[in-house]
Formats: sequence, structure tokens, C-alpha cells
Amino acid sequence: MDVWTDFVAGCCGGIAGTFFGHPIDTVKVRQQTHPHGQLSTRHCVQLALKNEGVTGLFKGMSSPIYTAALVNATFFGVYGGTVKVMLKFSEKPVNSVPEYKTVAAAGMVAGTVQLLVCCPVDLVKIKLQTGSSAVNGPMPKTNGSLNASPIASKPFKGPIDCLMTMYKTQGIRGWYKGLVPMFWRDGPSYGLYMFLYELILREGKEKYSTSGLGEGLLALIAGGVTGTVTWVSVLPIDVVKSRIQADCVVNPKYRGMLDCIRVSYRAEGWRVFFRGFYAIAFRAMIVNAATFFVYQSTLTHLAAEQT
Repeated sequence: MDVWTDFVAGCCGGIAGTFFGHPIDTVKVRQQTHPHGQLSTRHCVQLALKNEGVTGLFKGMSSPIYTAALVNATFFGVYGGTVKVMLKFSEKPVNSVPEYKTVAAAGMVAGTVQLLVCCPVDLVKIKLQTGSSAVNGPMPKTNGSLNASPIASKPFKGPIDCLMTMYKTQGIRGWYKGLVPMFWRDGPSYGLYMFLYELILREGKEKYSTSGLGEGLLALIAGGVTGTVTWVSVLPIDVVKSRIQADCVVNPKYRGMLDCIRVSYRAEGWRVFFRGFYAIAFRAMIVNAATFFVYQSTLTHLAAEQT
């Protein structure tokens, strides 16, 4: 199949995964960034429903839902293209089944490239989910008085306003706040992600000889298991990433990834790095099951159209 089929299938899978997983993601982010100790999943949901209604769990979804197609199209497109390039260099037919090491390497490459799109999207999502403004407190002292910038102190009205405010206060680099922990979260983990997915998918097809709807169901199971294992493995660095991205823009609490780890550990102990464990495990299962089910079903449909 052509690379464009990976882009199209990635678009469809990304939108499906984002829609089903966003409410749980909101709970996870609020748990990770809550300033006053551990907040249980149940309590977090109750607070959101009480204070904001059901829509509170969907805060910040406009940004990822609009760009889910682009993010996942980028990932799956780069992944599919990288696999084909690696097969070509190894002098194997482009349509042959790639080795697991090829799958893992392509996953790492795609996971790194998609950060160009994913980092600004994640930043906006977290800012809106946590109700952040550019400044969550007073500005630093200037000439003996507190300086409150009208740009920095106003709450974000939406994704575009958030991006524009970040640009006015920090320039383009403001859109990539948290890029370093995101690299360590997504680069290696996407290699594991695609390796596990292909392993489960191939073993399942070999044992159960699935076809049609069976392939979609197998992709659903493989995606759910793969997503859960992968996300749980990177939860500590995801906590750090969320805290950095939710941090004040012009008067930040953290000076970087290592400083965030140090400050968080001193204040709350090692347990802080596993905040949102249940939410992230459940979300990963739902999101990745939906993403890969739709992705695999779309690929199958497009392949049938081409024949």
C-alpha cells in the first residue's frame, strides 16, 4: 500500500481515540498537576461534574480533536514510510512483513517526528484542562512593585488565544515547553508501542486465523494491551511533562525537567510520579483500542478498494 493510506488511516484512528479518551485524560492531567496532594480519580470526576458539569471533562478537547488527524497522520505516515525505506535498504520487497527490530526503530523515528505537532497540541490541551492562564500568580517584582501584565494574567479563551498568548510572552519556543520530557516519553516508548502491537497482532493472526471483523477485534485487543503497557511504563516522565506544561509561563516554578523531578520529589515524595495511574491505564486502554481498531479497519478497507 502507498504511504498515503497510512496517513488516512492515522487520521481516522486519531480522531476516534481522542474522542473516547479525552474525559479520562482530563482527570489524569488534573490529578498530576493538583497543587494540594493526591486527588483520587473518583474525587476528581465528582469535582468536575459538580463545578463544571459534564462539559468540564471535555475541556481542552477542541485542540486535540482538530489536530488528532494531523498528529496521528504524521505518526502513522512517518512510521509506514520509515518501514518501507528500511525494507528497501535491506533489499527486501516493500510489501514484505518487516522484522520486529525494523518495526521498533520505525516507531521511535515516528514518535520523535510527531513531537513537532504533538508538543504544541499537548501544551494547549493541558493549559485549558487545568484552567491555566499565562500567569497563575503575581508577576516578579519590578522597581519595588508587583507587575501584572494584561497579556499574561488573562485566562485563555481557547486554543488559538492560548497559542497567541504563549507566542507573545515567549515566542515560538513557548509552544514547545515540555519538549524535552516529551521526547523521553514518546521517542523510546513508541518503539516499544509498535513492537508490542505487531507482536500481539501477528501472534493472534497465526493462532486464530482471523479475517474481516476478526482482524478489527484483534486490533482492538492489541491496541488496548499495547497502549496500557506502554503508557504505564512512561507514567513518571508523563507526570513531569504535565507539570512543566501546566507551569506559569513568565514566572515558572520549574527550571527544567531535572529541576521539576527534584522539586516534586522533595515536596511530595516518590508517589507523586505515579499520580493518575488508574486514569492513565484506563485511558490508554480505551484510546489505543479505539485508535488501532479504526486504523486497522481503515487500512483493510483502503486495501480492498485498491484491489
